[in-house]
Amino acid sequence: MSRWRLLGAVLGLLLCVTQAWAAGALTIAANPAYSRFTYKITTPYSSFSGAGTTFDLTIATLPAKTRLVSVLADSTVAWTGTACTAITAQLGKSAGGVEYLIAFDAKTATIRRGLADADLGTSINRATAVQGGDLPSFTATTNLSARVTTTLCNTNALTAGSIDWYLTTEALP
Repeated sequence: MSRWRLLGAVLGLLLCVTQAWAAGALTIAANPAYSRFTYKITTPYSSFSGAGTTFDLTIATLPAKTRLVSVLADSTVAWTGTACTAITAQLGKSAGGVEYLIAFDAKTATIRRGLADADLGTSINRATAVQGGDLPSFTATTNLSARVTTTLCNTNALTAGSIDWYLTTEALP
């Protein structure tokens, strides 16, 4: 398409929008703003201390009409614990959920998850994400819950470990 045809198409669209607005058929939000933010939440092993083999922690609460665009987990310190043979972490919309990040090994070494589609849960992976993200609710807040699960020890036996969670959100006006 030539530059002039493109300009004509844009001007035609602008004319239609202007006429719709003038007729009262179009409302434009006051103070529209681009609202994409990335948050970093650090959760050390001590945040998951409990008398059981699983511990759920709400790491963030998404306001209504807020879309989660991406999620990354960076286990900056390998997780260890007295008598623990396995330690996994995951992230979902509720306790024990895996809608955002499926369970991953946090014990063997430092690790990053969310960099590949196979790391992502069903609400945000390529196959099921809507328009590149997940909008959990138009009307209510949504908690994001991280779970740590241990094998052969309780979570209060953890002695080291930390995960930095990077959450990129987009808020609708």
